[in-house]
Amino acid sequence: MRSPPAPSAAAERLLRHPALRVGRLSPGDSTDFVLLSADPFQVSARQLRAVRVLALVRGGEVVWSDGTVEGLAPGTASGGTR
Repeated sequence: MRSPPAPSAAAERLLRHPALRVGRLSPGDSTDFVLLSADPFQVSARQLRAVRVLALVRGGEVVWSDGTVEGLAPGTASGGTR
């Protein structure tokens, strides 16, 4: 797999904070979120490319999972049970 081309100008680069919206999760909320392998705010810029998506939850239901997190298979509630 080839790496994407490097940005040709500083204006084309994404900054972490504007690119990543941080919200809140509250009991009873129907939420959408992505479960990542690492905190993108805590890793170095070089390590950022290695952060993987582990699961995608939409409306409180897992719609995609890479299979590495037990209890988060597609079609299950985000808490792992229905």
